[in-house]
Amino acid sequence: MEPKSRKRHTVHIPYSMFPLRRTRYTQGFETTAHRMNFQIPPALPALELDVFARAASQGETLYVTKAGEQFQVIASGTTPSGRNVSWVATDEDTLVMFSSALALAYGTGIARAVAKELDLHAAPTTSLSARVVTRAVDMAETSRHALQGVDFLTFLSWSARADTAGFRQVCHDTGVSPDQISGTLRATIDESMQQRFASAAQSGKAPVSAHTAQEWLREVLAHHLM
Repeated sequence: MEPKSRKRHTVHIPYSMFPLRRTRYTQGFETTAHRMNFQIPPALPALELDVFARAASQGETLYVTKAGEQFQVIASGTTPSGRNVSWVATDEDTLVMFSSALALAYGTGIARAVAKELDLHAAPTTSLSARVVTRAVDMAETSRHALQGVDFLTFLSWSARADTAGFRQVCHDTGVSPDQISGTLRATIDESMQQRFASAAQSGKAPVSAHTAQEWLREVLAHHLM
């Protein structure tokens, strides 16, 4: 007897939501986080976002299935071996796994914003529209570039190697003569600042405010000079 097809639940995206406006995803991530309580369950299997993206190019609906101890993403009508199928039986939560992959690739802040826009925090589902996956990845990529641009300008404002007014002011405020700081140490200071910016982006705390960057620089100077 042929197995019965499982009812497919597809998330549809209104065309009016696009095109994406970058400024919409560069603000309010922390507030959005509190409203959505977006979290990554610790026991989820590791699925790369690229796996979802490749599957999205092969069919209209995606499913996460388990073969032995391994999880895989299958596009509707296609198996990993290329064989056509008319149904996919799975109990795995495709939406949760995709949301986790998105957060791991772009950070929880961007993932929260994308999830809110596409309503990906709705009820769990065993299938996911390929169009949703493609849109989510595009939105996340655009958001990351926008945030990187904002944070890059903020970083430059406090750069030690660039000998910026912000850097010199922090030096004077902490009783340090900027002219006595070597080029090697300036590079080390900038590297420490870059690491903090990267950590903020990954944890969803971008864009970094000028005040926060200033406080970071004070801490970095104290660490290396005091």
